[in-house]
Amino acid sequence: LGERAIEHAVMPWCEQHDVALVAYSPFGSGSFPGPGTRAGRVCAEIAATRGVTPRQVALAFLTRHPSVFAIPKTGQAA
Repeated sequence: LGERAIEHAVMPWCEQHDVALVAYSPFGSGSFPGPGTRAGRVCAEIAATRGVTPRQVALAFLTRHPSVFAIPKTGQAA
């Protein structure tokens, strides 16, 4: 979510050539916006209106294009 430059050149090229994009570490490898940040508050507000979590909002946003899929990961079983 913090780096979106790919949307301007890479994503259109991939869609035109039937190439899938993989969003590795879609939660930013530990830099997901916290509740005290503007981005975190926006994600939380969107999530609350839909009855989901902020991370579910992020995944829905990142995978809104048919050519993009995400591989979320975790460092903890919980």
